[in-house]
Amino acid sequence: MDPRILDALFGLRGKVELGLGPSNRLLERLGRPELDLKWVHLAGTNGKGSTLAGLEALFLASGAHTGAFISPHLVRFNERFRLDGQPVSDIQLMAALTHVCALLGTRPEALPRATEKALGASFFEISLSLAMVIFKEAAVDWALIETGLGGRLDATNALQNPKASVITRIGLDHREYLGETLAEIALEKLAILRPHTPSFLAPQTPQINQLALDYAQSRGLDLQPCPTLEGWDLGLNGAHQKENLGTALACFNHLCPNQLDEAAQKEALAQVRWPGRLEYVNPHFLIDGAHNAQGLASLFQYLRDQHPGKHILLALGWMTGKRLFEGLDQSGLDLTWQPIQGGFQGAEPNPEATLSTFGPCLPTKVLSQFCAHLPPQFDLIVLAGSLYLLGEFKSLKL
Repeated sequence: MDPRILDALFGLRGKVELGLGPSNRLLERLGRPELDLKWVHLAGTNGKGSTLAGLEALFLASGAHTGAFISPHLVRFNERFRLDGQPVSDIQLMAALTHVCALLGTRPEALPRATEKALGASFFEISLSLAMVIFKEAAVDWALIETGLGGRLDATNALQNPKASVITRIGLDHREYLGETLAEIALEKLAILRPHTPSFLAPQTPQINQLALDYAQSRGLDLQPCPTLEGWDLGLNGAHQKENLGTALACFNHLCPNQLDEAAQKEALAQVRWPGRLEYVNPHFLIDGAHNAQGLASLFQYLRDQHPGKHILLALGWMTGKRLFEGLDQSGLDLTWQPIQGGFQGAEPNPEATLSTFGPCLPTKVLSQFCAHLPPQFDLIVLAGSLYLLGEFKSLKL
């Protein structure tokens, strides 16, 4: 796709303003394409992408044709729109953009001169519309749709008639938009649940589990707690993936009963891959999109389990305003912290001030040297934090 058009689209990522109005208007102009699709809605703080990847793998193993809408992308915009597990082509994306732009009274070539106010739609709302056009044109059997932020007022909640809803792990994140407490954030995400729609709840803290069940019961909603998947060889690293893929399996078995026997399900989930989630670049270099306190806790537990006693360099970069370190337990780990200042959107301008143990801040490009030549005093380097940071790292094409 023309880089100028992409830059113009990215330029529409202004101040976050939650609400369903623009998406509803766009979807109406498109003729409500979601009503011709079977689709699953996913919300949660952590684990949406991994759970989606598990569902995608199971649907594909059953012979279904799948579409998936995710955010953010790591390297290419196309990654946000997947058909049968692969990013769409530039040709498919450009055709969808031409169609959506026509409904907005413009052309893709004119986007560099457009504004969000003039278009009446944001970057994310346009992206969601592109997904709907692509999935309808491809006649997918199942579409998997991730929320962008929260749930109640997220653009994806304007979509009608989901066949299932999934709530992954809920934690403290995006408090400036969703609320300061875990309960407030949970209620925002639980608002994607719909009457007469089966819903699936990943394992939660006791407080959130009870809140979710009470929420569903008071509204007559069908919410099913999901078990942790024990004893299976999974394609994703980390104990928390037993929760994510267990949730995916419970949802799939409800939607497609008897489509796959247990052996086929195990094979599908053993093949799941999701970039940037406990992904090894080489045996001594690990990257992970742990971008909030809950994510860092899962990363630390994985390091305790899989790399006990190792001296680890943790290179960390995060978005402005993130409170990553509240209640964080790093016991049992031999960590040296290294802040990373990337060029990614909204990067913390002075991350080394957050922890006194941090050394001087380094630019992302220095990581290529770490990857090629492990500093001798470390057994393992871990690059973690914002998914935008991981995308910047992957763009280095090492």
